Amino acid sequence: MHPIALMIMFDMIQYLVSSGVNPVITSTVSTIQEDKELGRVSLTHRTGRAFDLSIKEWPDNFTNYFVRRFKNKYGHYGAIVNGSPSLIVDHIGTARHLHIQINAKYKR
Repeated sequence: MHPIALMIMFDMIQYLVSSGVNPVITSTVSTIQEDKELGRVSLTHRTGRAFDLSIKEWPDNFTNYFVRRFKNKYGHYGAIVNGSPSLIVDHIGTARHLHIQINAKYKR
């Protein structure tokens, strides 16, 4: 994974643990085959610029607070979506999760 994505992931994990919430990372770096099987069109996982965080067991209203907190802190690193940085996407794929992604300019 990209060092910036790791920094954000570790900060999020530390915050969740200190808040009494169990962090569950459901996806990090993927292969072409995994992306195909999941129907992914973005390269963010394949290039090590994204990870997914399960929110299944989170307390009510915690997700909104968490997203605001980390968008304020790291939003400038977000991948560009429709012309604007988008660090965190509340996504429903195989299950509801947060997709955290950094900008392609950080590709290695």
